[in-house]
Amino acid sequence: MRKAIIAMVVIGAGAYAWWAFAAQQRSARPAVDPASALVGTRVGNRAPDFTIRAVGGQTIRLSDFIGRKPLVITSIATWCSTCIYEAEQFAPVYREVRDRAEFLTVSIDPSDDILAIEAFRVNLDTPWFYAQAQAPGVPELLRAYELNRFEITYVIDRNGIIRFADRTITSSATLRAALRAVLES
Repeated sequence: MRKAIIAMVVIGAGAYAWWAFAAQQRSARPAVDPASALVGTRVGNRAPDFTIRAVGGQTIRLSDFIGRKPLVITSIATWCSTCIYEAEQFAPVYREVRDRAEFLTVSIDPSDDILAIEAFRVNLDTPWFYAQAQAPGVPELLRAYELNRFEITYVIDRNGIIRFADRTITSSATLRAALRAVLES
């Protein structure tokens, strides 16, 4: 009985991931000229540019990735259990694409200090860029990307166009499919 319940949960999670990604794909707009695209946070919009200071002291600009690599942006709080789950889902995807895409995780909780964020990063083996809510440039990023709650994920292509936006927990399968679509285009 227990195995049947576990199997149903796994099948249900897989079906939900497929449905969520398919819904995102249905809402995707056709190819967009980046220069004429509206700036915003919807799929097909040109992603708002930003300049922030990451936890390691690096200056990160969206414009640094344009023409080079897609960027995944996600929001967390270090104490949030679903954020931990999502980071665990993203870690294997990051390892698969780390040479071809970048990840940026932004803590939206002002009480998350650098030590808490670094512990989150190290404990979950998520070696990508992290930013603190009150670091230089981050409040503007939070507003521009509407990062006002946890588990928001964006995938921005090499041209600076948002190709995937999810406001729920994103599974590894969903993120992998979104990145595959961006990397193969």
